[in-house]
Amino acid sequence: MKKIRRTQEEWGRIIDDQANSGKSVTDYCNEIGVSESLFYRHRRAVNPMIEKVIVEPKNVTATINGIEVETDYATLRKLLGIPQ
Repeated sequence: MKKIRRTQEEWGRIIDDQANSGKSVTDYCNEIGVSESLFYRHRRAVNPMIEKVIVEPKNVTATINGIEVETDYATLRKLLGIPQ
């Protein structure tokens, strides 16, 4: 299998797509052909402040530096400075 190099922006889109898909990380990674460990590595690299994120259809609960935040996904991305 040929290795595919992706940019940080591409990984950002992959991470967004998984979060919005409603699928588990395992299912999503199997679908697009990337390892879970690689997915999680890039998710941490996108924003290392994110400790834990729980995504529901319209709400996101994230623990950031020990503080739990509940908001919609777009607002959370803006707060963390992640481009859309």
